[in-house]
Amino acid sequence: MDAHAANLLGALAVGLEDAVRDALVREVGLDVTAVAALLVIRERPGRSIADLAAALGVTHSGAVRTLDRLLDHGLADRAAGADGRSRGVVLTPTGRAAADRALAARRDVLAGLLAAIPEAHLGALVPAVEALLAQLPASRHDAWRICRTCEHDVCRGPQCPVGSAVDPADTGDRRPAPRARR
Repeated sequence: MDAHAANLLGALAVGLEDAVRDALVREVGLDVTAVAALLVIRERPGRSIADLAAALGVTHSGAVRTLDRLLDHGLADRAAGADGRSRGVVLTPTGRAAADRALAARRDVLAGLLAAIPEAHLGALVPAVEALLAQLPASRHDAWRICRTCEHDVCRGPQCPVGSAVDPADTGDRRPAPRARR
């Protein structure tokens, strides 16, 4: 293992996360979880709170609290769910505009960083990043969480290395089940 390469990759992950988080929060004026929820709902309108929790990597009650913040700001609303018996979540026009601004801010930050890379290096960067991303998800929920702030209109279907790495029928979480108390 190349410890230096691993260290660089770790620092890049933290730096990118910080830069994107700061841009999202600054643009929308909400915490990063609420902005991520806006983006998830934008991509998957009508999904349940359980799906929102899975995409955000939070508990059901955490997703409810996040949704409450969006409702309080007039950014989201409850609607009929996918099966007609459940309730889903959709964006209001104001929420859609906020999500679009957040995506534009994210794109600007990342494009600014990529602009500093010589064109010859970009040809090697894209396949390397795709290979790394394909190693991350173990389930569809993992893919949703990894791509929760992505611009899905740019990277969809077979073009998405994260979504392509998991079985499309797999919506389960592969984390180990909690141990029973004795």
